[in-house]
Amino acid sequence: MTSPMTPPPGPQPPPGHAVPQPLGYAPPARPASPPGYGRVYAAIGMLAIALSGTQIYADVVDGNVTSTYASMWELIGHGRGAAIAMLGLLVLFSVAAACLVAAFRDVRTVGLPITIAVLALLAALMLATKIGAGSPTPTFDDGGAMMVTTAWFTVAFAVVHTVHLLVRRPSAGR
Repeated sequence: MTSPMTPPPGPQPPPGHAVPQPLGYAPPARPASPPGYGRVYAAIGMLAIALSGTQIYADVVDGNVTSTYASMWELIGHGRGAAIAMLGLLVLFSVAAACLVAAFRDVRTVGLPITIAVLALLAALMLATKIGAGSPTPTFDDGGAMMVTTAWFTVAFAVVHTVHLLVRRPSAGR
């Protein structure tokens, strides 16, 4: 008996031509993507887009001076923080785009979840270090706290998805 990977006995077709397969033969298929992850990725992607318009930091009063912070979209129009806001929006929309791809595509490899985890980790670290916030360091406003929570949740969720895909991967001997 021959295995599905060895050609059947008998004459072989010329190079460049397909090997005829027995009737009913189907190549071994990869296992389907674990169910349920796509819906959560869709929610994360939409939430990330919605949070881009929220105020990240609370206003800071230092003596007679009040530092007012705005959303990333509003910071783009100002000289102070425009480059950081552009970088933040680039990372945010990269995470959202990757999440939306994962929501509508059958994810069978670990590439996309790892990409999402790395991008979300970058976003979480940018928020945690408060890059470009100035001095005195402001506290997170409600929108900023939601961004931090969403970023860390996305990192954890993508890592769990990656591990789930690795555990479900069939071994070569099966």
